[in-house]
Amino acid sequence: MGAAGARLGSHPLGRVGDTIKAGAGIKDEEKFKHYLLDLGRLIKEYALTAVEERDKQRGQATQEFYDGYVLGFHRVVSLMQQQALAFGIELEDLQLDSIEPDRDLV
Repeated sequence: MGAAGARLGSHPLGRVGDTIKAGAGIKDEEKFKHYLLDLGRLIKEYALTAVEERDKQRGQATQEFYDGYVLGFHRVVSLMQQQALAFGIELEDLQLDSIEPDRDLV
C-alpha cells in the first residue's frame, strides 16, 4: 500500500495506512490474521452496541432507524460467519463465536 495508501484520507484515529506501515515487518498471512481478528471483534462490538442503542430509543422514527441499523449488522455478521465456515476458518479466529445473529441481532 505504501505512501499512496496513506494519502487516501484521514481518520480521527490516524491516517489510512498507518496500521499497515506499523505492521510492515509482519508476514502477509499474519497481517491478514490480525486484520480479520480485529475486524470480527469490531463488527461484533458495533453490532451489540447498536442493539443497546436501539433498546434505549422511544420515538417511532428513531426506533425504525435502529431496527434497520441492527438488521444490517445481522446480515454482515451472518455473512462473515457463513464465509468463515465455507473457508474452514474457525469463528473463534474472527472473534465471532460468541454472537448468534438470530438470537443477538433481532
